[in-house]
Amino acid sequence: MKKKLLALMMGMALLVLIGCDSSVTMKNIDNHLNQPGIDYIDLRSWDEVSQFGHIRGFDIIPFYETLEAQGILVRVGGSWTFHPEAIVDEAALRALFDETATLYIMCRTGNRSGFVVEALKHLGYTDVYNLGGIVDYQGTQRVFP
Repeated sequence: MKKKLLALMMGMALLVLIGCDSSVTMKNIDNHLNQPGIDYIDLRSWDEVSQFGHIRGFDIIPFYETLEAQGILVRVGGSWTFHPEAIVDEAALRALFDETATLYIMCRTGNRSGFVVEALKHLGYTDVYNLGGIVDYQGTQRVFP
């Protein structure tokens, strides 16, 4: 039993290490902006962007107004834990996120971006990263509409 638990814990740790690019965070994203082959995506609502500004170079795809409202990707039971049935319209989700690009995704605190990253990984995307939230941003590229 202990061996199985240890193996499970090691497997989970490995998935965490493989699944995140720890070299790019909201604290140092300015050093990684405007790179070819990278799509920078902000999932916050337009109200949040108006209130907190946005980072120059990020495209805004509002989670609530686009993904959830249009029935593309929805939370199951209101939870931010990803479940495969959260993907309602796979074609529309794939149309919004380029599988051939590296995807750096952020939101306000990292919940929405983590949810979307897990959904995309479930679809086979391999180069997709949750940067976390704008609450941790320390750079100089924040602009206000």
